[in-house]
Amino acid sequence: MRIAQTQAADRTLDSVMQAFQAYFQPKRNVVFERHQFWTHTFVENKGIDKFVTELKLKAANCEFKDQEECLRDKIVFSITNPCLKGKLLECRELTLSKYVNLKK
Repeated sequence: MRIAQTQAADRTLDSVMQAFQAYFQPKRNVVFERHQFWTHTFVENKGIDKFVTELKLKAANCEFKDQEECLRDKIVFSITNPCLKGKLLECRELTLSKYVNLKK
């Protein structure tokens, strides 16, 4: 009988802990996260690698269906160097990895 009571108490404690965690865990606002992603600006003196890293971190919270495609598009929109932007726009099958190779 005592074992059954302990198991019931454990289940109750587990369910209470799960309820607390669910209640206090912050809810993600996807619209806000995407706004943060799309309005993030490229600062020349920081470097493109840092910018891409920052974008990847922001994109992780955006629930994009195709995260790599959104990263690629945001990078192309943000590039200020006309020569590099031209190369990127000429590439019909541009991916994030192709972009990394182009900038080298």
